[in-house]
Amino acid sequence: MERSVAEFSLALAYRNLAVSSNPEHDFMKGDEYTNLALAMYPKDPDNLVFAAVFMSANGHGDEALKIAGGNVNPFHSSYTSVRQ
Repeated sequence: MERSVAEFSLALAYRNLAVSSNPEHDFMKGDEYTNLALAMYPKDPDNLVFAAVFMSANGHGDEALKIAGGNVNPFHSSYTSVRQ
């Protein structure tokens, strides 16, 4: 996947790389991939939700709250589907 993003970058691929770094406990690499995805599409709802959740899970609660607080509308549908 790393070779794929070197050839053709996609935010989804960066998010997948971030997720795949967690089982290896490589949180720095996960943070890097999360930030790359977010930098590509900083207003994309999928990126925003992913970044907030991933940052929160990796000990970056303040950054996660900053993203969540500034983007309430994209999160509403995610929270609604989780509560149902």
